[in-house]
Amino acid sequence: MVAMARIARKRKVWKQIQKGELIRLHLDTETTALERDFAQITAYGDAVGDIAGNFIDSMELLVKRPDRYLPSPQSSLVTRTSPEELDEDSRMPHRLAMGRIAQRVSGAARMIMNLDLPETDVTFKTIRRIGADTYEKGFSETVIEYPLKDDSGQIVHDVRYHPDRNIVAYRFSDDPVSPYYENISNNYYVDEKDGSKWKMIEPRISVRGYRMKWADIYWLRANLVRAGFHPANIFFTHSKATITNKQQPKNYATDTYSVVQAVHLFGPQGEDGLKIGKRKDPRTGLDVPTAKLEKVMEENTRAENKQRGVRQGVLMPDGTVYNAASAHRSPAYDAKADFAIFNYCDDIAPDIVGVMDSQSDEQELRRQLSGTDPLNPHPPIFALPRNTFPHEPTADPVAFLGFDDQLGQLRRVIMPRLDYNLRSYRYDNKKLAEMNAEDFVQMIKEQARKPEALIRIESVRRWPGSVNLFQDALNSAGRNGWDVEQILESFQYLKENPQVCERIREAAEILNWETHRRVDPANPMMEEQATRSGFGDLDYLKSDADSSRYSTAGRPMTKRGVLPSYAEMIFEKARDIYNYHNSIDEILHRLALQPHPVDWSDDPEDLKNFKDLVIRARRHFTKKDCPYADVFKPFFDSNNRFKLVSAGAAREARWGLMKRFLDDDEKERAKKESRYGDGLFDYKYTKGGRILFANLSRDFRIVDYKGRELDAEYLKRQYYRHPQIVQRKFEKGEWRIQFYRLSSEPSITATLFQFADMGKLPELSPVWRARYQALRNLYLNGSPNEDPADMRWQSIPVIENTLKRLEVNAQIDSPEGLSRNFSQSAKGEADVFVKTDEGQRIVAQFRTWLANIKEGSQLSQAQRQMLHFDPHSNVAYDRIEHEIPAENVTVINVPDSLLRKPLEDIRYAPYSLLVGTLSEEQKKKIEKGAPVIFRGELTGRVYYGGPVSLRKLPAAGKGLDTYLEQARRAYEDDSGLKFPDEENRHVLIVQRLLPIANSRPGAVDAGIQTIKVPQSFFDGLVSPRLAHFDARKPFTGLVLPVMYSQQKLEEGKAIRFREMGAPMCAKLDGIEEKDTGHIYESKNLARVTRLTVGQLYDKVSSGEISDTQARRCGFASGFDMWEKVNNAFLAHESPDPSREEIYLLEFDRVNPRSWAYFNPPEAPEAAFSFGGQPVPPSAYRWMAPGANDNVVAPAVLPEKRRARRHPSIKPE
Repeated sequence: MVAMARIARKRKVWKQIQKGELIRLHLDTETTALERDFAQITAYGDAVGDIAGNFIDSMELLVKRPDRYLPSPQSSLVTRTSPEELDEDSRMPHRLAMGRIAQRVSGAARMIMNLDLPETDVTFKTIRRIGADTYEKGFSETVIEYPLKDDSGQIVHDVRYHPDRNIVAYRFSDDPVSPYYENISNNYYVDEKDGSKWKMIEPRISVRGYRMKWADIYWLRANLVRAGFHPANIFFTHSKATITNKQQPKNYATDTYSVVQAVHLFGPQGEDGLKIGKRKDPRTGLDVPTAKLEKVMEENTRAENKQRGVRQGVLMPDGTVYNAASAHRSPAYDAKADFAIFNYCDDIAPDIVGVMDSQSDEQELRRQLSGTDPLNPHPPIFALPRNTFPHEPTADPVAFLGFDDQLGQLRRVIMPRLDYNLRSYRYDNKKLAEMNAEDFVQMIKEQARKPEALIRIESVRRWPGSVNLFQDALNSAGRNGWDVEQILESFQYLKENPQVCERIREAAEILNWETHRRVDPANPMMEEQATRSGFGDLDYLKSDADSSRYSTAGRPMTKRGVLPSYAEMIFEKARDIYNYHNSIDEILHRLALQPHPVDWSDDPEDLKNFKDLVIRARRHFTKKDCPYADVFKPFFDSNNRFKLVSAGAAREARWGLMKRFLDDDEKERAKKESRYGDGLFDYKYTKGGRILFANLSRDFRIVDYKGRELDAEYLKRQYYRHPQIVQRKFEKGEWRIQFYRLSSEPSITATLFQFADMGKLPELSPVWRARYQALRNLYLNGSPNEDPADMRWQSIPVIENTLKRLEVNAQIDSPEGLSRNFSQSAKGEADVFVKTDEGQRIVAQFRTWLANIKEGSQLSQAQRQMLHFDPHSNVAYDRIEHEIPAENVTVINVPDSLLRKPLEDIRYAPYSLLVGTLSEEQKKKIEKGAPVIFRGELTGRVYYGGPVSLRKLPAAGKGLDTYLEQARRAYEDDSGLKFPDEENRHVLIVQRLLPIANSRPGAVDAGIQTIKVPQSFFDGLVSPRLAHFDARKPFTGLVLPVMYSQQKLEEGKAIRFREMGAPMCAKLDGIEEKDTGHIYESKNLARVTRLTVGQLYDKVSSGEISDTQARRCGFASGFDMWEKVNNAFLAHESPDPSREEIYLLEFDRVNPRSWAYFNPPEAPEAAFSFGGQPVPPSAYRWMAPGANDNVVAPAVLPEKRRARRHPSIKPE
């Protein structure tokens, strides 16, 4: 038992007591690298104590390296660990280590029993109220009394711990005057001995660490996902989650680094103050301030000097002096140092530490910042610490403007600084009152986190801590050079100018949405997707739904009230589906994938806990009507009794269930009619007798019973025309929501990782062994489409470059040898250590070790394709929604105007095409579900319309007059084609028509000369009727101002025309609009004539350029050509248009079969595939072999890249 050497003051810790906090857990990790998502934990250590600062216990785990992750040379040098040590069998496998860490955190609250505290027997009566009914029940238990000091320094026992029920109870007061008054009428008990009332609360722990919020928490989350934890259950350090069967109350995280900064800035100064350390800046050789843990510990280690009134400095929990040589070698030692410095800060500045502690609770932080705490009202003016390396830390006086709850929800706080004169402040020569939201966006981006930044936007997750300026930081105003009158004046300016505050909030919203819209890397890894909630259709729809709820004017009424908006209706359905599948995924993780104490313990209590978990899971599945009922077969016998009698049997059942996850996944992919392997999921996939992880992204689509996609604009139109019909189609299942799955498939990938990390790969099928080998090689070699300098994790190319740079810089004494900690400017011991004998030995060993791993781990072509990279160019495959086998398609000719605007009628939803005679063979293919391709009769463009349904019109077109009239106009008026006879009319139901890429495999030469032309001119190249010209005379000429031509035009060579969305004469005005992706080619640019506008006039006047020639260039006549060219130059204020030069191009007639969909602004949604192979990016966009598609111009990046693993690849 640990003696109670320190006793906390009741007033200081009472808020923690009310939250159930009696225990502090300080943790530290050592990792292979610093990357947020890819750092692999190699060691874990902690230090556990109570809230008074009594040290109780410490634990350290050494973790074995999974063979797919490589340590960085920096991490090996900092921790003095050679890479071979990470592979030693004495280290704990990753899966078990993560489970032990989670168990340590979830069970830490019980460690209060390790303190030498008095026990007493109590008899009490619990009071529980449900509605108007009161339920009382008597108990007798032995409790542990936790001592506190009252305001007079006397020991009071107002806190109890109930070991049997793992409950904290605290005495509350009925006296409204008491600082401990609480109006509690439920869930408490009355001590029968003295009548005192005690509130019962589930225990929490306070999780702490040094730089934890910037590093360790993110590393832990990524490692927990790899170990099989569901993403919803990886916040156990600071939210509701546990590895066992029950949800626990939220833990709160406090970063000791922020506490140190605050105490240094706002606490006592002089010899009694907290000092930060110094180190050499490797860039300049100068001593610079640093708040690194080891330096702070060393700087504040000193003996007590009673004569000078200097208190004892910081000591380790065991009373010894801190030894910097142990730093980073032992995470447990670092955690103890963190525990010690926190205690020291608490001793010298308890009020500041109390404020920082309370801000770990987000609700309390919100009350403090907004000034809504009724016990402590104040104006929202704060001192906010700022790290200004390489200078001394400082703080900024700021005003609280609000949270971003309604502005994109990134959990950020918006705070302008008040030490500037806001009335006269200027940016880009504008005063604040003259700036709009976009100006503030630009200013925030430009100033970023620079010392002069006017507006600070801080994350709640990494909150640096703040103190009220006039209550806790006024004494530091002079040290920081603040003018208090100026601070008050600037605050008054904000109060007088609410429009300025609103524009700053708008700027924060714009920045948040920009952050949300960032394009993910091609083929993101499971760690990147699982540890981020993502952003997609569901979030955009939520924003629209929230906005529409405030506007009900003009909406029709139904029996249930006001008709919900389209956004509200779809969002509620999509949200419920997302939450349902997410909850099922989480339970599947808990049943088998997520580590549980039965995985390493034979304790009957752990087996009992697992049994309880299984029973709860089955109850939840029954409540949710989940089809996965047979997932419980390994756990129950035929009489429905739990049949696992030992922990070993539980382990075997869990591994068997994990193997089934993989087997069922493989079988569903092989199912021809399933699109599960294409990255789609909906409820019907759960009914096939297979257990499948949904792993939903935030993006979804809506499809009908045939799988045709219903685009959002169509649905909106139909909902506002026929709301009841639309609702009924959803209710009957005719229309359903189908979510896109996360492309990295985190749950299945994590399952595969467990077999690999526990040495069980031989138990899997050859397909899964091959997939793991491909994934391992990807992790080891890095993403094929990235340069080593841009790779996102530690890979062989990255490490080879680092070793080379390291050795060269060490020899020439360069300061740029290593990057340490969290930025390029924060370099530390590794730079020095590499020059020692041991450092040189580790570097040499590292190179040999890496060479052995590199041998035989290269990515093969088949593996690249399996991982969704084009093996020929290394560029990631884009997600193409519809890959159409070119070998078995049915082609139907349709008027182009009908393809561009299909018929729309709710009876033939979503869209339809009316066509003439179909052969019997065509009808049979359509009925069998063969892909149908629609070709424009005039332009040769080809489109895909999804699965097609064939319908016959009713006799005489009864009730379809408008429908038939629209079809007739498309045939006769727009296209000049004969409208099909009544007996030959057929209706083909289609989805939104998509142009098909890769229609000319290998035939699109990206290198030929190219000109972008307007839409109508583009049509006129093959079908002048669509451009409102003579249908018999396609365009064979083009007028182009020389000043707008950026290329050399060569006669006798082919020329490509690219369609852009612009009016007919846009080329004359130099307009360059967005490409549509459609191209035609002429085999020969016959003539290029360069002449002035005056010469053009002469040729037109003389008849050398006839009206017929002009019409073939897209003009009504020769004089129309000259007039429009001349007016274009006048519009550009040319002083003498007659002297301006133009090109007159003449080219061979364009063949409609030269059409292709090439280099579109976004990846195509439909493309032909050949020979069962994926569609290579080179088939539809310009690219050089080996191009890095992470740096391709944004114009060719898809708006939503949902890459996927290609299911057809088999192991080599």
